[in-house]
Amino acid sequence: PIEIALPEKRGVLADKPSETDVLGELGLRAYFKTWDHPDGDAAAAGWGGDRFWVWKRADRDLLLWVTRWDSDSDAGEFLEAYLDTLPDRFPTSKIEAAGANAWRVRLAGAHWLYVSRRGRGVDIIQGARLQEISGITALFPRAQ
Repeated sequence: PIEIALPEKRGVLADKPSETDVLGELGLRAYFKTWDHPDGDAAAAGWGGDRFWVWKRADRDLLLWVTRWDSDSDAGEFLEAYLDTLPDRFPTSKIEAAGANAWRVRLAGAHWLYVSRRGRGVDIIQGARLQEISGITALFPRAQ
């Protein structure tokens, strides 16, 4: 698997995360099964590596999940399947375009779920404020 680590200098995420782990291909299959996605096994099959981190904030949990895929088409297949699960996860929210290859969903309060694809990478931020998103996405370059 592709190893993914946080950079040393990380701006708004400078404090130590409370949790970190790898979901893995099996975890992705379980995620898609939970949300009854019909192509979940195929969407997870091109997994190259991932890691997530959680930071506890006074008013929320902030999650950063970085995924890497074996090919551009694998990244696209995962992204499409992941976006398909969002209406079931957040039935009162709508998915909005947030730029080229980026989407966002407003969560409770002033917090957002943000999904972006850059090359063979799909990165997910959950629980961020809008003003935090660009600083977080800058931590991970385009996956080649």
